[in-house]
Amino acid sequence: MIFSPDGWEQAKTLIEDTDRIVFLQDACYLLESELASPSELIYARAIDVNARAIKAPDAIELLDDELWVKLTEQSTNVLSW
Repeated sequence: MIFSPDGWEQAKTLIEDTDRIVFLQDACYLLESELASPSELIYARAIDVNARAIKAPDAIELLDDELWVKLTEQSTNVLSW
């Protein structure tokens, strides 16, 4: 889970191609630029995207709170940045 642009800078070198990445809060601003990510499994919390009036790329799956919780429950490890 990435909460800020600084968090993305710290985490992106640790991400593997099978990792799921969830952008939350101010990290959603990063969706407006090209993301150099080894993983294509990228999600964003819909309420955070909408609150910031961001147009997320079609490749980004937007999550409501229920799907966010479900995705977290399915994960072996959850890291927050």
